[in-house]
Amino acid sequence: MRLSDFENEEALDLLADIMDPATVIMADKNVEVMVRGKQPTLKIASYILKNHKGPVIEIVAAIHKEDPKTIKFTPVQLLMDLVDIMNDKDVMSLFTLQGQLTEGEPSGSATENSTENEQ
Repeated sequence: MRLSDFENEEALDLLADIMDPATVIMADKNVEVMVRGKQPTLKIASYILKNHKGPVIEIVAAIHKEDPKTIKFTPVQLLMDLVDIMNDKDVMSLFTLQGQLTEGEPSGSATENSTENEQ
């Protein structure tokens, strides 16, 4: 299933289940560089599988509505699921959103800026 296939409460449950593991993967600078550099999907998938096994299993289990501790999959099924997830435009928009939220430097605290202006 794609993220856009989930609606209403089911969508809320899915987001709650995948937010933490997705954040772990999205926080990986190497993944960000590969996605922004438009590396081949299989290359990105290979890197993610090698370096983020737990989060991948959590995400795939959530999409299939299964428990991450008991989900069963074959290598081919897992790879196909991961490629499907990575080809989902909604998922890729999460990477873009993550980048937008973390880009730019904060300008400092309001108190700090006020103090500078008073001098």
